[in-house]
Amino acid sequence: ILMMEVTPVLAMPGQPTDAQVNSPQVLAAASFAVDEFNRGNLGDPFLYKIVRIKSAKVQVVAGLNFFLKVQLGRTTCRRSGSTVKSSCNFQSPRKASLRCQFTVTEVPWEGPRYRLMEKKCTETKV
Repeated sequence: ILMMEVTPVLAMPGQPTDAQVNSPQVLAAASFAVDEFNRGNLGDPFLYKIVRIKSAKVQVVAGLNFFLKVQLGRTTCRRSGSTVKSSCNFQSPRKASLRCQFTVTEVPWEGPRYRLMEKKCTETKV
């Protein structure tokens, strides 16, 4: 008798479905997206970090696509690297808040594991 272990799939292939915004996979994809955003946001001397993840969808492809809607806030940390440390506080009062849409592809068996496929951010008033 052949026995197989079945692992539940997050979604049907090709169909985006809602994902928990606080799941480890969503948090990792969002963190990667913000690091990439900061790396490319050369016009601002300050780094941004996540205020909150507003929504997340996941799509099963050859890997996973994450469709993220994220609110970012400008921190007090100046650009000396591209990653935000947990000790970076938000500017007070918050001088810049961004509403961003990110598409991140995760392919665990390839390097690099994550790729930022799309980013679109607009400034919002807080």
